[in-house]
Amino acid sequence: MARNTYYEILKNLAPESTGNQPIEVSMPLLYYHLGKYHVISLVTGGQHDVKFAHKNRDAGRILGIAFYHPEDNTGEYLTLARAKEKYGLDLSKLANRDSARLSQNDGDDKVILPNKLKQDIAERFIKRRASLEEYNSHVMLAAAQHVDEGKRYLCFKLNPDDVPRLPDPQRHRLLMYRVVVFFLALALAIIGFSFSNYYSITHTLQRENAALRAEMSDYRYKSAVQTTRKYIEEGEYKKNSIIAADTHNGMTEEHTRGNKEARVTVITYVDFQCPGCASVWPILQQVYQEYSDRVLFVQRNYPLSFHENAVIAARSAEAAAIGGYYWEMSDALFTYQNSWSGYSGDNLLRVLNDMYKRINPNADITTFDNAMESDSVYDKIAFDYNLGYLKHDVEYTPTIYVNGEKVDIENGGDNIYELIVAKIKAHLSE
Repeated sequence: MARNTYYEILKNLAPESTGNQPIEVSMPLLYYHLGKYHVISLVTGGQHDVKFAHKNRDAGRILGIAFYHPEDNTGEYLTLARAKEKYGLDLSKLANRDSARLSQNDGDDKVILPNKLKQDIAERFIKRRASLEEYNSHVMLAAAQHVDEGKRYLCFKLNPDDVPRLPDPQRHRLLMYRVVVFFLALALAIIGFSFSNYYSITHTLQRENAALRAEMSDYRYKSAVQTTRKYIEEGEYKKNSIIAADTHNGMTEEHTRGNKEARVTVITYVDFQCPGCASVWPILQQVYQEYSDRVLFVQRNYPLSFHENAVIAARSAEAAAIGGYYWEMSDALFTYQNSWSGYSGDNLLRVLNDMYKRINPNADITTFDNAMESDSVYDKIAFDYNLGYLKHDVEYTPTIYVNGEKVDIENGGDNIYELIVAKIKAHLSE
């Protein structure tokens, strides 16, 4: 090591000192570069350094050891007792024959300190009532901090078992990072769990709410069926008669189109979820286009029990009728039957709302939804069903009557159009 290197290092501890004649100090510095550490050990042995280094390495006594971390600019000086107490390290092992060795280029292993500088440093410690340990620690930490500026004296190897026990100035940072990461992960897990729980609970509540509304709707419809049954059983309802609006059918007029003064009336009982009704619907449309000036066409509800969406579809058609769009909604329900029949609950309601919105772009969906929930809608559907079941011998859908005569479409095959038209022509010719 260049002799002025430690002179400059120690001079930083006493800047008021000036250079004086140096003296030899029989205290070699053992250096080791451990990962990110600069480690310096202070040794005394009562011999000159060369002799100690070459012959009496195991006779020397380590006074202490300094650790310096250049990236963190932190250091720590430990005496043997403190190292043993704090880290469980036996620093005396650093000076034995198995650990100490000379550096390859070390020809001069004397540590030179200016006499005056040493005295100034000592006086400063004495004035502060500092111990020799503090003096040594200042020298050691300064040497460790600037070790690369000078030549290394006596190097040593640490026992691999002792290395993990050395203090890590970055450990608190790593620990802090780990704590932060842990709590962030924990917070994210809690947030994720909370959102998952929230959505799960919300989804469950929505599903339960939809199921409850479905049960309520089913109850209201069955109650309406029971209420209207006795009125129909007691009344006179011919198969070809047009029924006026009254309290029994929800104050709802018959859904008619065509010629209201016509001598021929075609009445059809439909289930909007019935595939047969959907297939016959285009035929009825064709018949209407051809005979709308001579025939009155009427459509009534007959939701079958095994079609779970039949009632709500009928409700949507009746709600559309309140806004004046019954036949348009009927056409949409049959045309897009495969699209909406597979839905249920709130999803089905949204599809029906969208369907009505396409028919009537200026529609108020809230008004439409409220209409679907009205008593008059339930009463109208229940009244139509009881009328078909109790008075008009309806057993399937669609059931078609021309002036009270049933069209045998069950056995009509591909000739349904011809059967309907034949009945109409027969009554027109009367």
